[in-house]
Amino acid sequence: MRVEPYLIDALAAGGNIFMPMGKTFWSPCFGMCNDQFGVGWMVGLDGPQITTHEQHRSKT
Repeated sequence: MRVEPYLIDALAAGGNIFMPMGKTFWSPCFGMCNDQFGVGWMVGLDGPQITTHEQHRSKT
């Protein structure tokens, strides 16, 4: 199960979603909302991380 689509829904419970989680040119997953207390949230997730071990393995 992917968590990303539900992240903004959980933060915005009782608030408003301004931009649903989705791909942008700067992030594979970004969204914006206000929570039930009026606090604004901008959530951006980056892509998969490549560890040093994986980088080394890919060069061999």
